[in-house]
Amino acid sequence: MGPPGLATATVPLALFGTAVGLQSAGCPAGGIWKWGGTSWSCQQDVDTNSGGDITGVTAGTGLTGGGSLGTVTLSLAATPVTVDSAGYARLPMTVGEPPAADCDSAPEAGRLKFAAETDTLYVCNGASWRALATS
Repeated sequence: MGPPGLATATVPLALFGTAVGLQSAGCPAGGIWKWGGTSWSCQQDVDTNSGGDITGVTAGTGLTGGGSLGTVTLSLAATPVTVDSAGYARLPMTVGEPPAADCDSAPEAGRLKFAAETDTLYVCNGASWRALATS
């Protein structure tokens, strides 16, 4: 403790004229001063609260993207059915009949497309498109 009116500092704090900073002495490169509840200690600068152990994100069926490093994004692989602000489902739009290759196998059954210019709803039955006129 110094004379009255003079500031003092204890490890890891240091006085530099009128500025207060952290000492580098006693804490090697890659270390950081951390408060342990009762005292300061120099520890390796490691994230001790990452919140999880995810090491990669893989895009599953119907998704694209993913990755194993940094920030990753997943997106829908095809134009999805969306819900508008009023709560109505909105189908992907097409001009004319959708491509036959988009409806030629059982896993594609149930696909829907809407052609506004002909007012026609197309439904895939797993083998071919069926046109349903809505007018």
